[in-house]
Amino acid sequence: MPIVPIHPRYERRRLPSEGGELPRERIFRQGAETLTDHELLAAVLGTGFSGTSVREVAANVLEEGTLEAIAKIPARDLKRFRGLGTARAAQLLAALEIGRRVFGRSGLSERAIRSPEDLMPLVEHFAHARREHFVAVLLNTRHRPIAVEVVSVGSLASSIVHPREVFRPAIERGAAALLLVHNHPSGEVTPSDDDLEITQRLVRVGETIGIEVLDHLILGSGNPFSMREAGLL
Repeated sequence: MPIVPIHPRYERRRLPSEGGELPRERIFRQGAETLTDHELLAAVLGTGFSGTSVREVAANVLEEGTLEAIAKIPARDLKRFRGLGTARAAQLLAALEIGRRVFGRSGLSERAIRSPEDLMPLVEHFAHARREHFVAVLLNTRHRPIAVEVVSVGSLASSIVHPREVFRPAIERGAAALLLVHNHPSGEVTPSDDDLEITQRLVRVGETIGIEVLDHLILGSGNPFSMREAGLL
């Protein structure tokens, strides 16, 4: 049977980094911290495409700015970069999310949460989510965070955000208080009637079981909305 040649369009081209090594090889030899931003991004993406190296794809993406700037690009917009199809965009999004979670959780027990500004480093990434995320940040007796729990994803309604789902992890982890957070994909942070109703319901349940609801933060474009600071709690 004759061998059918692979069309160049489907070939994947890899370009070594300086010194003839691929970025992924250098990670194991020298450590990930020695790689440039371009090389780290190339290591995440893995391969180039049709005559374009993975480093060229990475450089194209980084024309947008820093890695921090890339992390703020909505998921649907990542695929506008040449060489970032669904698979590579998903790889990049997953890597960014791992970094966010590790960074946020690594300092959970190190600082007390006394204001919305203290809370934001743990939850600000939810502001860019395309769907509504309802989150409970669990605190110990010193108001230091012990966990960030995603309670639900989807439309915010009383049928979805049930007190049982909010307070179960708080009880299991021995939390003394909690902070509620959810995002509005529209970017508007003004609380809806449903937001207020759910919050008051959870506050009442918290009072009954001895776990205080300290605040409910709404994330969107711009500054977050604090129900406590607005006098709604």
